[in-house]
Amino acid sequence: MFVDKPEWVTHAGKAIHSVDISSSGSRLATGGADNTVRIWNLAAILDVKVETSAAPRLLATLREHLQAVTAARFSHDSRYLASASDDSLACLYEVRPGQATAAFGSSDSPNLENWKHIRTFRGHSSNIADLIWAPNSLTLVTCSVDNTIIVWDALTGRQAHTLSQHRSFVKGLAWDPTGYFLASHSDDKSIIVWRTEDWAPVATLTEPFTKAIDTTFCLRFGWSPDGQYLVAVNSNSPIITAPMLKRGSWQSANQLRGHEAPVVTARCSGRLFKPPAVAAQPSPGQHAVIAVGSKDTRISIWSTWRKGGADSPVKPITVLRDLFKLPPVDMAWTPDGYSLLASSEDGTLAVVRFEESELGRVLTPPEMEAHMAQLYGSERRQPGYLPPDNDECLEADEPAASEPHATAQGVNGTGPHEVATAQEALAARLAPPNGTAATLNNPSSEAAAAARPSTQRRAQGRELVAAGRPDGGRAAAPVQAAARQRQITASAPDPASHSAIVEPDAVTALLRQGQSARTVEVKNQAGLATLVVKSEGEKAWEFRLQGLALKVATSPDFVAVGMKSGFIQVLSPEGRCLLPPLQLGAAPAFLVADEHRPSRLLAVSVTGVLRQWDVATWQCCKCDFNQAPVSDLLTEGQTVRSMLVSEAGDPLARLSDGTVWLLHPTLRAWVLIAGRDSPAAAFASLIDPSGTGGAGAGEMSRLQAEAVRGAVPRQQPMQAALAALAMRQATIKDRERTDAELKLAQAQALASPVEYRRWLATYARMLARDADEARLRELCDMLLSSESALPQPIVGAAATRPADGDRAAPGKPLLGWDWQRLLRDGVLKELVKCRATQALAMEMKDRLSIPFASPIKPAAPARE
Repeated sequence: MFVDKPEWVTHAGKAIHSVDISSSGSRLATGGADNTVRIWNLAAILDVKVETSAAPRLLATLREHLQAVTAARFSHDSRYLASASDDSLACLYEVRPGQATAAFGSSDSPNLENWKHIRTFRGHSSNIADLIWAPNSLTLVTCSVDNTIIVWDALTGRQAHTLSQHRSFVKGLAWDPTGYFLASHSDDKSIIVWRTEDWAPVATLTEPFTKAIDTTFCLRFGWSPDGQYLVAVNSNSPIITAPMLKRGSWQSANQLRGHEAPVVTARCSGRLFKPPAVAAQPSPGQHAVIAVGSKDTRISIWSTWRKGGADSPVKPITVLRDLFKLPPVDMAWTPDGYSLLASSEDGTLAVVRFEESELGRVLTPPEMEAHMAQLYGSERRQPGYLPPDNDECLEADEPAASEPHATAQGVNGTGPHEVATAQEALAARLAPPNGTAATLNNPSSEAAAAARPSTQRRAQGRELVAAGRPDGGRAAAPVQAAARQRQITASAPDPASHSAIVEPDAVTALLRQGQSARTVEVKNQAGLATLVVKSEGEKAWEFRLQGLALKVATSPDFVAVGMKSGFIQVLSPEGRCLLPPLQLGAAPAFLVADEHRPSRLLAVSVTGVLRQWDVATWQCCKCDFNQAPVSDLLTEGQTVRSMLVSEAGDPLARLSDGTVWLLHPTLRAWVLIAGRDSPAAAFASLIDPSGTGGAGAGEMSRLQAEAVRGAVPRQQPMQAALAALAMRQATIKDRERTDAELKLAQAQALASPVEYRRWLATYARMLARDADEARLRELCDMLLSSESALPQPIVGAAATRPADGDRAAPGKPLLGWDWQRLLRDGVLKELVKCRATQALAMEMKDRLSIPFASPIKPAAPARE
């Protein structure tokens, strides 16, 4: 056994309330009384050679909380990190590629790892004592001294359930490794075991805790790796013990006794062991190893195979004394099962490393699987954890109601505004983790649905209409912000019980030349999605898909259905399969048909992944944008209202604050096209370059007008308000110039040639009015220079975008305009009108290689 206390693992000398190790075994997360979460290089803690090398130690410091951090936990897939605090909030983080930056106003150096705060969970009214992830890493549960437990959909931020059966502070949570039970420990001297299928209490355990002493803020307890024992804490009946409660009977099978003060933490190693060869001891098939921490500042290590006799209590392997000056608070085992890390109220961390000769040999994966199969059967189903927390759940013996019904919109539609949250959750519980491919008229689908147990709860269905609009379906279902890569929700509340977030669209028909108007309806029932195409009210054809349909999009060339499993099935207007099922990777949040290119389909998943396909040519038009997921647009409280496609074929996202963002193909980033949230936010459009208002002003002007009308006013923090005031105090000329510069860049990003030419002339006219020769010369040089900073021009939407960093030579067209002609007719004609800039105009005229007086019209951009 090796014991160490790395002094550099610290939270400024304050208490370390939480420790957790990622399943990958590479990181340690600690939460402390200094209000921070710190992420450490675990190798530097466990290995002295790494510690003394140049390898990094502290990987990141997260400062989202305002009070002490009480818990920090990695998801089981190591993808996310969640933290809870005395400020009554829980936060979700995700590690992203790229360079991290230091927090604004902080003197700390930038983090070595780029951990991004993607969501805040608000729901508790007081301090959060603990949090825990479900084994599937999709559900998060928090408990608080407000006596409640909240079950969260971690990926969408939805508050699925509130459990309020405890009568006092809830101080600890433990999730059964098999996923079927969640246990909660409370100051009401009880543990409640909850069934995660329906969140009903299975057992309320009080006997071991009747004389428990309320001496600690947190109670950390856990299950054995096979889920057979729940190791509880703070038992005093009549002596201080940590009882091992047997699964099912929930009776105490063993007592871990010997501590002189209340036990506050108990953690089982995540591995089962074969005991070492000891002649005097019986040799069971496998055993668990348990670490117990007490208010007496000691930590004891136990093994379930070390017994003095048939009726004797379990004996400890070792007792660690003098590790801490104050009691331990939390403990965590490394994934290999041999190392224990413990934190204390004295602000230190201890590392204890065991050998195989002390604990035994770890069971191999086949041995562990065989053991679990013996306990629970070979076909164990991992349950889901988010059945809906509302009145839509009916009793098991009630007949199945029809499930949600969706009707597809027309040529430009984005899919239904609403999906049945109850049935979505039910589907999530019943579907395999990676979903099932959509199938055509699969008889086994109906049989499988009919064979499902009658004990499952069913949601009352409702018919949903997905309607299109001529603008590409801009009023689509809202996308909830918060996260991370942020999770985007594809569901909306039941309109019967909640106020509508988005007004429903009118039904738009699927139109085809030479045929009558058609509508597409999708009805989810009994595990099948039935797509029905009607012509003038009469059914034209029908198509069945296995699973739950969430989104539908139609164009004159195809009908596309997005499934909750992430599959997208594309059909012809006559019901023929055009493509095999496409896997988006997660459930679709938006499905949009391109108004200008009827063979193109845009899809955005609930995880922010964006894809665009041409179903006619079997090509992916846009797919390599993982560096700029849709979730990057979402700050706290915002939602994505709709996804659009620009006239140039690029994805557009409209947010709830009215802003419109374009995913630029060469910048590989979202750029602001319309709205108020930009560095030049206070410079609202003060001028109308067309002179005729919004009519006929182009795509950018239309989007800007709609953004202003749809903007949601928000309260500004004091610093932001003062900054806005300072900007408004700028001169009118400066504001006009900044607005013109911004519009010029946005027109270029949007590939809008007419608006680019119009704003270029407007900008030149303002500079000439102000006799701003420096900016005018820079503008003229930019249009003439072969080393121009402008990216390679795009001739219409069909042109291929250049690679990053490409430059354009003079004479090549920009958005359909020749650069020298832009200079001649868009800039110089404005300069000659002002006496102060005529000399510059003549100088630039001499540098032109085309006649100054010849008329020019813009080249029509090519469109597919």
